[in-house]
Amino acid sequence: MPLIINGQTIDESTIEQEFSNIKAQFESMSGSFSCCERDDEFRGYARENVAARFLLMQEAVKGEIQIDEARIDAGIDELSEQHGGMDMLRIAYDVEEGEDDSVIRKDVTDRLKVEAYVQQLTDALAEPSDEDLSDYHKANIETYTTPKKVRASHILKAITQVEEKEETFELMMRLRDELLSGASIEALAKEHSDRVKEIEEAEEVDPDAGDGIDLGFFGKDEMMEEFATIAFSMAVGEVSPVFLTHYGYHLLTVTEIQSPEPIPFADIQDEVKAHFLEDRRESLIQHRVAELKEDAEIEYVEEVYEEDEALLTPDSEDD
Repeated sequence: MPLIINGQTIDESTIEQEFSNIKAQFESMSGSFSCCERDDEFRGYARENVAARFLLMQEAVKGEIQIDEARIDAGIDELSEQHGGMDMLRIAYDVEEGEDDSVIRKDVTDRLKVEAYVQQLTDALAEPSDEDLSDYHKANIETYTTPKKVRASHILKAITQVEEKEETFELMMRLRDELLSGASIEALAKEHSDRVKEIEEAEEVDPDAGDGIDLGFFGKDEMMEEFATIAFSMAVGEVSPVFLTHYGYHLLTVTEIQSPEPIPFADIQDEVKAHFLEDRRESLIQHRVAELKEDAEIEYVEEVYEEDEALLTPDSEDD
């Protein structure tokens, strides 16, 4: 279903490319390999994104914005690098061998004009005051908060042979009973933990290895998922269940917890300003696109293929 915006036809392939980008981004963020049930939703987003981009492009192109030839050359080089070379870029733009690159050059020029047009809109805005930034910091304080961290000590028993798995698990269960009865995890780790033995037997001292027992403070995204899930569900002093990772069986106790705390505005003022300006820029673009849509003629055209036309046209012999 191609778009026609103010008389300009946007090919279906442009929308499909945007759809593919949106779907790939969602699947990457969610860790899902397929979300076909949301394809209609993603295509809706794709049409909206493409419509917004072309409305801004039309506005920019009809203005008096001029782009330096050297900047256009640099833009083509950047695009070529992203696609893996000019040959791949020509394939992406359906440019046949021997043809000139005018199609690519025009597209890059138009996109650079859009960037310049948006920059003109942004430059017209007043510089944010310290009060503006402080208010933004307060309104988005969840973004400017230190992550929760825990500190833990652990015992690790590796499994070198499948036959050892049950025996190792039974040992770890006995060690857990001892911990629950008040035994010291440091003492048990020194006697049983393979990580401690590995550090003690290393030919060279690793200054980052520690003693193999105390893991120090770590965030949830700094450990493997199964380890972090256990650690971040525990209270200080609690003994974990025996659990398995690809390293082997683990036992741990949480020794300290650092709760999230707001980061003072004065410490991150430059970061807050960058976020504020980016949010304001996006809001400005959305507002301008909405204004352009009010005066634009936008229509979606259903394509009729030859086989469909054959079905719709009665056979003359049946008349």
